[in-house]
Parts: sequence; structure tokens; C-alpha cells
Amino acid sequence: MKTLTALLNDWRCPECGDQTTRDSKGKGFVRHINNSNCNFERGEKDENDHIGKTEFKRKDTYRNRMSIATREWTKEFYERNPTWRTYIRKKLSSILWGTTDFDETGTLTPESENQRALVVGYITLNIMVDDIQQCEYYLRRFPFRDLPVDRSSHVTNVCEMYFSKCYQFKERLKQFLNILNAQVPGLQVGPVIRQYNRIFERELEARNAIHHEEKFSDLTIEKIFLSEKVMTDPAGRDYEYRRATRFWIREIQSTVIKLNQIIEAVAKATIEHLPFLSQYNVPPNEIHVTIERWVTNAPSET
Repeated sequence: MKTLTALLNDWRCPECGDQTTRDSKGKGFVRHINNSNCNFERGEKDENDHIGKTEFKRKDTYRNRMSIATREWTKEFYERNPTWRTYIRKKLSSILWGTTDFDETGTLTPESENQRALVVGYITLNIMVDDIQQCEYYLRRFPFRDLPVDRSSHVTNVCEMYFSKCYQFKERLKQFLNILNAQVPGLQVGPVIRQYNRIFERELEARNAIHHEEKFSDLTIEKIFLSEKVMTDPAGRDYEYRRATRFWIREIQSTVIKLNQIIEAVAKATIEHLPFLSQYNVPPNEIHVTIERWVTNAPSET
């Protein structure tokens, strides 16, 4: 069955409920684990083949078109606003040399400021996805050998960072949609955020727990901790660590896939409804965004 279908149903078949494999290699399809007799979407795969990070590097995505539009808009924006160019130069100088001789007020008109805030908000969402994806690589190696940092603490810290960044993405998404809502009639921010809360319920609950209760821990991390304290065989300790990191790497990869789908839907709604960006919009060859409901025409009920 299609990867996107399984992904949006928490890696389960929507027809028989059987759990599916995960498309870690981005082939565009998954299979049933137990019920091999189910014919739902048998032999089918996603149109763009890769549903993960590779898909969004293709030239026929709204995300790529949005990148081109923001780049072209930025060029004209700086040409139209000489006072803003001066402000940016002075700001960079203040960062490099510690000076403060510049005024932050009165550099842009309200319309230009709204456009700038929206473009910066969209770029921030993309940066947040990259930040979350980097958590995967923190787990791939243990760089603290012969230092007073044990493996269980390392995995715990990376997981806590991952949960916090999922929460940060939600806040950035809410902020961006509120800005977009002022310019796009009919946009429903509340249902989108509630949908995000449902999909990332575990990550958000873990984030709240580590901020208000205690540090994060689960069975995989507890096994690492016990292996470090009890096992004398280094191979056994390494095995528990590798098994735990493989699990969390798969979780992070799954989250990045979902967030990339959100960015694609956000890019579609933005570039199609905002004139100052749609003027740079190049019609795609063939684009299939199956979760457009994320941004426009979202359901009014939870």
C-alpha cells in the first residue's frame, strides 16, 4: 500500500487495521506485517515515489516553487526598500563589531512588514524541520568515549531536544498561520493545530513532562542504563545502545516525513493565495498534495 496512506493512519492499514512496515528508504510503498491477504492498495505506491526528504528536493513540488518565489521576492524587496538595506547593514555591523548606532523603527511600511514577517515565518518552519532532522545524526554516533557522559544520558538528552523541537515547530506553525490568516480568508488555524496535537500527541506530552515533572525515560533508555551499570561485556552495552538509537532514529525519520508533508501543504496554500508570491509561481508538471486539508478547508470539528 502507499506510504502516505500508512503514514497518515499511524502506520496501519485503514481497512483491516494491521500494522505496516515503515518506508525508511523512501520507495513509496509499504506492506502489511501480519495480514498479507488484505488487498487494500495492493501493489500501489505514491505518485512521487519518495515520500520522505528526497521527494521535496524534486522540482515539481510546491515547496520548491515557494523557495524560488521567496528568493525572487527577497531580491525585489531589497531593491524597493533602500532604508531596509541600510538597516540590515547596520545590524550586521552591530553583530560583528558590537555597535548600536542604528534605529529599528520606521524602516518598512505596514504592508511590507507583513510580507516580510510571512516570508520569514515560512523560512523558519523549514529551518525547524532541518533542526528536528539533525536529532537523528546526534544519535548515530556516541562522541563522548572516555568522557564523563554515559550513553543513557546522551540518548535522553537527544530525545528531550527532539520533543522540545516538535513543540517549537507547533508554536512556529501557529504563529505563521495566524499571519497567513490575516491575508487569506477562510483559513482555519484552530483545527490545524488540533490535528497537529493529535498526530504528535506523544512527543508533546513528553515535552510537557520533562518541563514540568521529570526528565524523560523509557524502556529503551532504562535498558541502556542497566547495561552500563550491570554488564561487564562492552559488546552487550553497545548492543543495547545501538538498539535504542535505531528505534529513536526511526521515530525521528517518521516525524520528519510528516513535517515535510505539512510544509508542502503550507507552501501550496501560501503561494496560491498570496499575490505578492504567486506572481513568481511557476505551474508544476504534476503535483499531488493529498493532505491539503492541513491548511485550507480544514474540518471545523476535532
